Amino acid sequence: QCRTDTNKNSFCAQFFRAANIKQDMATSKAPPVLTADDGDGSDSDCQIVGCTLSPPKKQPSRQSSLFDFFGPKSAGCGGGGETESASQKKNRPQQKQKENRRKRSLEFDDLDHFASGSIEQRRKAEAEADAAADEDDEATRDSTAADAVEQPYYARWFAHIVSTVSEDADLAFLFSPEQRHLLAAAARLSPERPELRLLARLLCRARRFHRPGRLRYPELGALPELAAAGLAELGLVESLAEASPAPELAELLSLCSCPELIDVAKRLGGGVASSLVRAGRRRDGLTRTLLRASANSLSGGAFCSTPRPAAACRVRRAVLAAIGPAWRLRPAAADLLEAAFLAFHIELHDTEAANVFQDLLYRLRRIELGAEPGPLPAELVQGKATAYRSLYPDPAALLAYLEAVRLERRLRDLQQRRQFLQLEDAFTEAGWPGRLQRAIDGSDGGCLSRLAESVPVHLRRFTELGAVFRAADIRAATLERLRRYPEAVRQYNLLLGQQVLLTRSRHRRHLRLALLLDRHQRDPSAAFSVISRALAEPGLCPAARRELAQRAASLAARTGVPSTCPLVAAALAEQPQEPPARAEIYGATVSHSLPGRVNVFLESGAGAGEDAVVCSVERVALDHYRSLDGGAFPRGLHAEGAPFHALFFLLQREALFAPLPGAFLSRYQRRAPLDLRYPAQFLAAGGRRAALEAGLRRLRSAELQEAGRLELLIRQEAERDPGLLLGERVSLDDLCSLAEALPRDLLTGILAELGENYDQLHAGMPDLLLWCPASRRCLFAEVKGPGDQLSAKQTLWLARLERLGARSEVCVVRAEQGGLLRRRLRLSAAADQSTQPGAYEEAQAEAAMEPKRLRGEQEDEGQAAG
Repeated sequence: QCRTDTNKNSFCAQFFRAANIKQDMATSKAPPVLTADDGDGSDSDCQIVGCTLSPPKKQPSRQSSLFDFFGPKSAGCGGGGETESASQKKNRPQQKQKENRRKRSLEFDDLDHFASGSIEQRRKAEAEADAAADEDDEATRDSTAADAVEQPYYARWFAHIVSTVSEDADLAFLFSPEQRHLLAAAARLSPERPELRLLARLLCRARRFHRPGRLRYPELGALPELAAAGLAELGLVESLAEASPAPELAELLSLCSCPELIDVAKRLGGGVASSLVRAGRRRDGLTRTLLRASANSLSGGAFCSTPRPAAACRVRRAVLAAIGPAWRLRPAAADLLEAAFLAFHIELHDTEAANVFQDLLYRLRRIELGAEPGPLPAELVQGKATAYRSLYPDPAALLAYLEAVRLERRLRDLQQRRQFLQLEDAFTEAGWPGRLQRAIDGSDGGCLSRLAESVPVHLRRFTELGAVFRAADIRAATLERLRRYPEAVRQYNLLLGQQVLLTRSRHRRHLRLALLLDRHQRDPSAAFSVISRALAEPGLCPAARRELAQRAASLAARTGVPSTCPLVAAALAEQPQEPPARAEIYGATVSHSLPGRVNVFLESGAGAGEDAVVCSVERVALDHYRSLDGGAFPRGLHAEGAPFHALFFLLQREALFAPLPGAFLSRYQRRAPLDLRYPAQFLAAGGRRAALEAGLRRLRSAELQEAGRLELLIRQEAERDPGLLLGERVSLDDLCSLAEALPRDLLTGILAELGENYDQLHAGMPDLLLWCPASRRCLFAEVKGPGDQLSAKQTLWLARLERLGARSEVCVVRAEQGGLLRRRLRLSAAADQSTQPGAYEEAQAEAAMEPKRLRGEQEDEGQAAG
C-alpha cells in the first residue's frame, strides 16, 4: 500500500496512529502556480507568482508535537535531529528492511481502521475515492487559474492606484507637466491589457533589465515582446539598445547564464579562453575573467597591464550578442510610479518588506478578501493636500525623498546582513555626513528650522531630512560595531543636538552615548552629564526615567563616585522600592537543543516519550494558574495586553477616529491616526483630551454599571467597525467576558494610562491575564523563563496594576528535565500521603539531591560516549 502515491497519506495516518504519535494531518497545501524567476537567487526579484502574491510563510504553532520539531529525518524523537554516525550509515540497509517489515505488519495487524469487509474491497473503494478527489481538485485548480488569468487582482489594484492619483487635482503639484502626461498615459491602460500587467510586474521587480524568457507570465496572454513594445511607445519602458546612459558591463554580465558566459569567453579566445581553466564554471569566476578582459588588451594569450578601449568594446559587443533583447522601466517612469504609490499611501515605505509595491498590493488584496480591516470612511481623510504641500513643495522635493528613502532601506539591509564596512562606504559616498552637519549648524539655509515651522512632528519622518537622520542613526550603531568609538560619540552628539527629528526614544541614544563615554572614552563625568541632560528633557516617560536612573546608579556603583545631580536623585527616588510579587514553578523541558530555542517545555499533563507535546513557557504558566486554588481562574489568555488595546480602540473610538486634519491621509492606512505615537500633539489636537475624558466618564456612569450593559456596548462598537478586532489575539466573547469581570476602576485606569502615552505604554503589559466571571477576580502574571529578566516597562506596569488594585506577580518557570520533574512530583506525592513524622523533610532532602544525581548520570553518560 505504501508503494502507491494515492494511498501514501492513508498509510502514514495509520502508521502515526499505531506508533501513538500526535500529528495534525489536516495540512493545507497551496495549489501549484507558475513562477517567473531570474534564476540568480536575488532577494530583489518580485515574489508575485502566477497571478497571485505569495502569502507570508506560515509561522509554526505555539503548541505542536515533538514529531513536528524533530522531524521524520531525525533518528526518532529521541535523537533530536543528531547527525548520522558512520555505524548508522553502515546499518542503514538493515534498518530499512526492518522498517519495511514493520510497515507490512502494521498494515495487516491494525485492522481497527478498516470498515467491515475484505481489505481488497476497502482498498478499491479508497482508490476510487482518491481518484474522484483528485479530479475535483484538478477541476478546482483549473477554474481558479482561469479566473486568475482573467482577473489578476494586482493589475486591478495597480490601475486603481494610478487612476486615483492621476484624477486627483489637489495632488497635481506633486508632478511636473511631463510626469502628469506620462501618468495619464499609464492610467488609460486597462487591467485587461497585457501592457498594464507587464508594467505592474516590472514595477514590482528590481530596477534592472529583464530578458523575455524571464518575463513570461500566463496572465499576459501574449509574448512579452509585444507588451514591452506597447509600453515603449508610451515612453514607460526602454530596451537595452536604447538605454541612456549605457549600462555597466557588470550589469550586463549579471543577465547572462553560466553557459552564455562560457560561450562569450570562447568567442573572445586568447587569454580569456585559457583563463577559463582557472575561473572554473562558477558565475563569479567567469564574471571576474570577463571584467579583466574588458579592462586590458589581449595579445599573445596573456593579459597586459595597459587598458585599451578596444578590448572593452569587444567584450561588450560579445555580451550584448549573447543577451539579445531586454527591457526595463525607464528610471523616470519608475520614479513617477513610486511617487504615485506614495501619493496614494503615505506609509508606503513604513514596512520591513523587501518590496514596498508588492507589500502594498498584497495588503490591498487582503483587505479585499476581508483578512484585514477595510478602508476607512472618506470623511476621515482631511487636509491631505495641505499635508503633502508642506512635505513636498515641488516635484524635486518628492523625488529627493524617494531617493533618500531608497538609500536608507539599502543601509538597513546592509545592517541586517552585518556588512558594516559596505554600509559606511555607502553612507559616505552619498555625501550624507556633510549633509547632516550642514543641517545641524544651519549652513544649508535653515532647512531644519523651516521643517520645524511648517511640518507637524508626526509627518516629519516622510521628508528627505527624516530619511537622512534615520540613516545617520543606523550609521552610529555601525560605528560602534566597527569599534570606531570617537566617531560614534560625535555621531550621537550630532543627532542629540537637535529636537526636530528623531524625537521618539531619544533616551536610548542618551544611554548609548553615556555607555560609550564611560566604557570606551573613560570619562564617567561626561557620562553623568549626558544622563542629567536626558532627565531634564520634557515629556520623558516613566520607563525612560527608570532606565536612565538605573544607568546612573550602576555608573556610580562601578566608579565609586555618586552623582550630585538632583535630577538623578529624584529619578531614583520615584522608582518602585518594593519588588513585585514572585512565584516559582517548575516545567519539564526536552533535553535536546533546537535551533533558535533555548528551552523547549513539555505541556503539563502530557505523556512522556513520543507522545509528549511541546509548548511555550507561557503555556506552562497558564496551565499552572488555571489549576491554582481549585480552578479559581477558569478563563485565561496569553495576550500580552492585546485585550486592553482592543478595548481602548473600541471604547475610545470617538476620540481616536475623529476627522482631524493630518490624522488620516489615506483610506488604506493602518487603523490608527498618524499622530498616536506623539502624545503631546495627539492630546492637543482637536480636543482629543476632552473626548478621551468623556469616554472614561461614560464607563464610570451608573448606566454602564448594570450587568450586561458594557458587553452590549462592546458588541455594538465591534459591529459598527468589525475591522478593529481583526488581527487581535482575543475573540469578541473573551473580550466581553473580561470587560464584565474586571472592576470598573481597574478598566478605566488602564484605558486612561493608554490614552496619556500610547507610544510608551502599549508595550510591557503582563503576558498572562486570568479572570473569573462569577467572582469578578482577575490576575496579571508576567512570565519569565530561565535567564530572562524584567524590563523597565514591565516593572512599571506591574507596579501600576498594583496601585489600581489588581493582583499582579512575576511567574518564574524553572527548567527541569522531564525525568527529574517526574521524580520530584512522585516524592511530593509520597510525602503528602505518608503519615510518618519527618517523611516530608526526608522527601524534600531527597528532592534536593536529585539535581546532583542527574548531573552525575550525565557525566557518566558522557564518559561512556567518549
